Amino acid sequence: MESEIFCRGESMRPLFRPGDRVRIVACRIKDLRRGDVIIFNSPRRHKKFAS
Repeated sequence: MESEIFCRGESMRPLFRPGDRVRIVACRIKDLRRGDVIIFNSPRRHKKFAS
């Protein structure tokens, strides 16, 4: 799975700024590395979060 999103808001500054285009690629947990940005769905709020 691969898609692109455009950033909104200031919460990920200075890494991402409003209007930046970000490519999203699915990966396995074992492939994650320090410094990676992850996006996940909250089971309680039905929203996506980045961490």
